[in-house]
Amino acid sequence: MCLLTAFLCDRVAFGRRYDKNPLLKYFTAEDFGLEAEQISSGKFLNGFIYKNVKAAQNGKVIVFCHGMGPGQIAYTTEIAYFCNIGYTVVAFDVKGCNFSRGRNIKGMYEGVNTAVAAIDFARSRFPEGKIYLVGHSWGGYSALCASAERSVNAVVAISAPETPSKTTMYGAVNFGLPKPLAAVLRPFWWIINLFKYGAKGNANAAKRAVKSGVPTLLVHGGADNVVNAKNAAYALADGENITKYYAHGKKHNPYNTVAAENKLAELQSGLMRVKKMTEQQKDEFFSNFDYSAATEEDGEVMNAIAEFLNKQKTQPPRFLSAAAFTIYTITAEYFYCNSRSSNMFFIVFISVTASHRAFIMTPFFIGYFLVLVLNWSQLSCLSQILSCFQHRPNFSL
Repeated sequence: MCLLTAFLCDRVAFGRRYDKNPLLKYFTAEDFGLEAEQISSGKFLNGFIYKNVKAAQNGKVIVFCHGMGPGQIAYTTEIAYFCNIGYTVVAFDVKGCNFSRGRNIKGMYEGVNTAVAAIDFARSRFPEGKIYLVGHSWGGYSALCASAERSVNAVVAISAPETPSKTTMYGAVNFGLPKPLAAVLRPFWWIINLFKYGAKGNANAAKRAVKSGVPTLLVHGGADNVVNAKNAAYALADGENITKYYAHGKKHNPYNTVAAENKLAELQSGLMRVKKMTEQQKDEFFSNFDYSAATEEDGEVMNAIAEFLNKQKTQPPRFLSAAAFTIYTITAEYFYCNSRSSNMFFIVFISVTASHRAFIMTPFFIGYFLVLVLNWSQLSCLSQILSCFQHRPNFSL
């Protein structure tokens, strides 16, 4: 019975699409004078590259991860803010949300899969750009987890939950499920996520953020009634790479002003009553609603996010690992190989490319490997190099 109840709750949350509500107004790129280029990735993901062509481009790219709902279109105001200060924003809708295809969103880890795909897309499209992750709520969870799977320069996670099962539990409570029952069902939601995505389906965002070592800013509202600060990644992530910003008195959207959050609560209240409204009442309420007031940004919070992103330099770990390993293997060349300069060149190249996940794909490596095949005298030196791998320091790759 518990498993069935957990399954039904999971289907309610994740077994459907999240599209735009036809009663609501959503701001578009044109409303902010942004250039929006439609993009896609794989069979399901669609999105846009946003930029303000009038703003000075700083060579930095934000991969924006949206929260639960109709996708990036609910965050156009925030996307415009980043574009207006010189960032290019890449935003995909998660599978099953608005612009993207798919019958449903499947589960929380689908957001991580989308974030990873967006990073890969941004890397291929902007190979020289610095990549930053910015996400809200579900998108905050996605950004934190994705930072442990792909190399990025920094992460900003706003109102980010910690784990899928805990998020589902508190979400069910907010929708009226008794808290003791939700606590009993939590292990079953853990099992459901395990079946959906394997071990990663229950990834802990706080632990992944610390493990990644990426400079990370966690922003959370003190009055958040959706993702309580005490049970969020904000409270549970603790590491040298973690910076925290506590927004006193703010709810789930701390980047908005208090007045905007109150206005948004008014809109949500109207949506809860919509079934009791006549067509005339619906038209009057939703047509006359001040959507600009409901999306007014808190300059202090947004500036804090911008300052954090702007002070982050190019991510150093991979380069430093490559440099350190280069020195190590050059020393090995000196003591073990004592060979020609061509061997030295090969060692330096292997040292650098071995610190990059895609080194096997490097055409230059393939070309040199062909030379190596034609020059068998190199093999004795190569065997010495490979033996060094077993004893080299534990550099972070």
